Amino acid sequence: MTHYEVLGVGASAGADEIRRAYHAMARRHHPDLGEVRDTGTMQAINGAWAVLSDPARRRAYDAELGIGVPQPRPTGSADAAHIAFMHEPDRPPRPARTPGDHLVMVPVALLVLAAACFSFSLVSALKVFWVLAVVLLPVAGASFLVMPLFVLRRDRRLARLGR
Repeated sequence: MTHYEVLGVGASAGADEIRRAYHAMARRHHPDLGEVRDTGTMQAINGAWAVLSDPARRRAYDAELGIGVPQPRPTGSADAAHIAFMHEPDRPPRPARTPGDHLVMVPVALLVLAAACFSFSLVSALKVFWVLAVVLLPVAGASFLVMPLFVLRRDRRLARLGR
């Protein structure tokens, strides 16, 4: 089944017709909204849209199928900017969260712990909790500065590895 068949359009369909067909199929088959709740079909629809909405990918796909449909080039009109915006590639999906993603919460947790120790020291009049709060407060402040750097470094390393 070709991407054109998935969206229910012909190979000579224009960008607007493909967009309308995609929106209609997405409304019908979306797992949360549609009357037909089939995630496999929705994935096929999204895959077809990803290829057919991008002129370069569509030309390559048409060449693979042996279809010689020339794609219209946007002109300098106001519609050209809209068409160019519509065909920008989507961002790649964000990978699933990993335990390391929660590192950014460490500074907040340290700050909350320092506040809790200080509050408990006021209620219980124990000096040890006051000292612990005074020690945790600058550690929390320093972690607000350092932890994002660790996360950025890890993300850059994962990007280099292609994950």
